[in-house]
Amino acid sequence: MNKTKRQLNLRNEDVGQAYMAMLDVLEAGRRRGLTDNEIIHQIDLANPWGGGQVWRCRAWEVAKREFCKDHGLGFDGCTHSKQLGPS
Repeated sequence: MNKTKRQLNLRNEDVGQAYMAMLDVLEAGRRRGLTDNEIIHQIDLANPWGGGQVWRCRAWEVAKREFCKDHGLGFDGCTHSKQLGPS
């Protein structure tokens, strides 16, 4: 397997892990009665990679974009969610 194919496989694995983490956050948020924006904010906080490796951060953003579309959270809501934190 060449380096590019291996990197793509690792990225896809990270996207899958991120998506599953987001699903856990969504389910917990729904049980707690959080709004969509509050859930999106919790998803941002749940990122285990934070400011770590760039490719993992990109994988988180790819998963987040797909997750928001799949679960009706709205892409626009996902892009502005980081503004919800403390000022």
